[in-house]
Formats: sequence, structure tokens, C-alpha cells
Amino acid sequence: PLPEVKDGQFTPIMWMVKRALEDGADIISVSMVTDDVGLSDYGVPAEAAAKKVPVVAGNPNDVFKEGGYPAGMNSVVGVSAVGSDQKLPIAALGVENAVTNTTVVAPGVNIATIGDGSNPGTWDVAGRATGTSLATPLVAGILAAAKQKYPDATGNQLTQSLTRNTG
Repeated sequence: PLPEVKDGQFTPIMWMVKRALEDGADIISVSMVTDDVGLSDYGVPAEAAAKKVPVVAGNPNDVFKEGGYPAGMNSVVGVSAVGSDQKLPIAALGVENAVTNTTVVAPGVNIATIGDGSNPGTWDVAGRATGTSLATPLVAGILAAAKQKYPDATGNQLTQSLTRNTG
């Protein structure tokens, strides 16, 4: 890791969130999960909340195999993927990927993509993908659109509106 990550006692994911805060981000979107969380990492979402900046993070795609952070941290908007049938994707053991700390769900099943993950750099291939990494930026985009319409709204107000008005 970069020296500033190592010296700051943050995991790489939380260092990136902290850096986004320092750079003046209005909304932070994280499409990564980890189970490697240090004590210093817990202060980053608290700092974001104090600065009234929503942090939107994807839940694990397989709750049985992946870590649940940063989505599982206090004040973070945890996003799960859902299909057009309004069902969660299937995780290990053949059960729906129901994550306890889910704040909202967004389309993230069988989403059209460009590029081939198994062959990087091939942008001429179209496909379909499933996961919270696809649902998370949609939620962040909804918050960004709300911030554009209501520029004086704080991140906390935007998040409250999201959780109270989502069907």
C-alpha cells in the first residue's frame, strides 16, 4: 500500500473514502467489500457523517463468502442488488443474498455491461452482470440528482429522504 495508507493506519478502501472527503466530495460511492477493518477505519464514516457527506457502499454479493464492510459500518448506506422480479440474487447455499445491514436495494441483476471482465481492455464485447457494484452507483446517482435539485440539502437530509421515500 501507499505510505500514507500504511502510516495512517487505514485499510486501502477507507483511505480512499477519507481521501474523497478531504478532496471535497459531496457523495461517496464504494463498490468494494472487505472484512479487513482496522480501528482507525471506523472514524472515517463518522467523519463523513459529521461533514454531512453520504457514503454509499455495496453489500457483499455473497453474504456467506465476502466481508461486509464498509457497508456494515454506522452511517453508511448499504446497498443490495435486486432483480426486475424484485428478488435478491441467490448466494451460496442456494438462498437469497439477504444482508442484515441493507439500507436500500437497487437494480443489480442481469444488468447490461460493456467489456469482458475475463479479458481486460475488450470494450467491444457486450454482456450481462449481476452484483451490488452495479446497484451502488445507481443509488449514489439518485442522491446526486437530489443534491442537484436541492443544493442546500445536507447529506444527512438526502439520506433520510432516500430511506423514507424509497418504495
